[in-house]
Amino acid sequence: AAVITLPRGGVYVRTQAGAVQFGIPPDTIKDSMALGLCVPSIFVVPQERFNLELGINVAEVEFPAYFNFFILQKDVRLLVTPEQER
Repeated sequence: AAVITLPRGGVYVRTQAGAVQFGIPPDTIKDSMALGLCVPSIFVVPQERFNLELGINVAEVEFPAYFNFFILQKDVRLLVTPEQER
């Protein structure tokens, strides 16, 4: 599987199931598109959803969900821990 570190953060992995992205920092879809990658529909939410050092949410799922739903007409799958699911 090809592993690509995205410029704004997050890691993009090509798998047999499709593109999977670990971490969802702001504007991450722009990175995928600028690099000519398929926009993922599977995202792994990090255990720590906020980077306090940078002051950003690294689980910013709103735009990827909208892009997948309205543009790609796909559902988004979020992979989370049992604690995050609650």
